[in-house]
Amino acid sequence: MQAAEDRRPGLTLTILAVACVAYVLQQTLVVPALPNFRTDLHTTQTWAAWVFTGFLLTSAVVTTPIGKLGDAYGKRKLLVISLGIFAVGTVGAALSSTITMLIIARCVQGAAGAIFPLSFGIIRDEFPRARVGAALGLLSATFGVGAGLGLAASMLVLGIGLTIGRGIYLSSIPSTFPRDAAAAAYDALVHFLRVTLRVVLVVGLVIAIGAFFTGPSRAAIQTRSGIKSGIDWIRHYGEHRGVSTGPVGEWTYLHRRGLRIGAVALFALIFVFVGEPDVVLVIVLVILLLLILGLIELIGRPPAAAQASSQASWASRRCSAENSFRSVRRLWSYAML
Repeated sequence: MQAAEDRRPGLTLTILAVACVAYVLQQTLVVPALPNFRTDLHTTQTWAAWVFTGFLLTSAVVTTPIGKLGDAYGKRKLLVISLGIFAVGTVGAALSSTITMLIIARCVQGAAGAIFPLSFGIIRDEFPRARVGAALGLLSATFGVGAGLGLAASMLVLGIGLTIGRGIYLSSIPSTFPRDAAAAAYDALVHFLRVTLRVVLVVGLVIAIGAFFTGPSRAAIQTRSGIKSGIDWIRHYGEHRGVSTGPVGEWTYLHRRGLRIGAVALFALIFVFVGEPDVVLVIVLVILLLLILGLIELIGRPPAAAQASSQASWASRRCSAENSFRSVRRLWSYAML
């Protein structure tokens, strides 16, 4: 049975990744809606906060015991049970009409937190050794991807709700009241909320995209490899034309990790402390951050030993290309004769 299960690691990984993303989405999806729970369910802000806190609390308490049961009775069996618990909690949350029912349903959802450790265990036990690292990295990346998509999806839902609410509000206004004035008043009232929704939507998408392209998936690895090859080609081309960063480039190469973290932290602080961020500001900050990260990679020059090896590799590739070009010219000459 073990050998039969190992023949389909791609399908198993897809199912596990979807389960993990669904769990993380439910964790962050309710965060922007917490203020609405207070008014819609006629409760206090403290009880509304338990919609999120109860999820995290039961997840922290139940995850370890279910993980131990998975070691004793089978990880696949306990994973199916955890997904069943998660489905029951999700349906219960959707049908809740009071804050008490909603908190209980969210606690039931959080009890499925063992989805992650059980998935990790299944990968370690059943996947080929060569694919374990990449598969574990992919599941770990679902934290960032799921959190970002959860924020983006919740903002999209709230934006649709505002649009529907605007239509309901305008249709309920008496005919004696100017419709244009009512629409202008509503738009002015929710203007700041709409701007915030758009900003958080873009930030969520940026987080999800960043988490994906820094993850271990094949597309992410190929993208990073292509960008790195392009930057290396530009650096080598410049060095062969006499343009070199020298000691500054070597220092940048040795401290590139700290420089990347510092650049991300700096732009995060700019975003947090700017007066009124909007979508354009978020896009501009992301573009500038990508340019700075690319500049760090371009300036970073490997030390002398690594540089010599890199130059030898560059010379070898160039020599191979020239030989291929000469061979093509000879064949063309023979063909013309």
